[in-house]
Amino acid sequence: MPVETNDTINTLLSRPLLAVIATNRVRGGPQLSLVWFYRDGDVIAFSTTRGRAKYKNIARDPGISLLVENPDDGEYVTATGRAEFVEDAQRHAYEEKIVGRYLTGESLTNMLKKFHDDPDRVIVLLHVERFVLPNY
Repeated sequence: MPVETNDTINTLLSRPLLAVIATNRVRGGPQLSLVWFYRDGDVIAFSTTRGRAKYKNIARDPGISLLVENPDDGEYVTATGRAEFVEDAQRHAYEEKIVGRYLTGESLTNMLKKFHDDPDRVIVLLHVERFVLPNY
């Protein structure tokens, strides 16, 4: 069953904004990372590499959160859920969708080559269980 959303959530997540990912550290507390992302319904995809703290944290504990803020007005949405890795050839399609939201032309081509050629690069799929808008 799809997770409940509204126009504000859909608008925020449709823009090429940065997302903050929160994972759980081994010794407790959050580890935060900025990422580019792509949303497809109740799934939010982002990229990382196997050497990053967020990869290691997610491999150990796939429960993560994401926050996207509109810097123009401070409005934001959070999403929580479970993450999984895409580490096979399928990851290239996600890389193209993610990077294509933020870059065009030669910059896009160069970044995709860098991503595609990196054997440590993986895609993380956040299967959203809940979206939350703040109540002001």
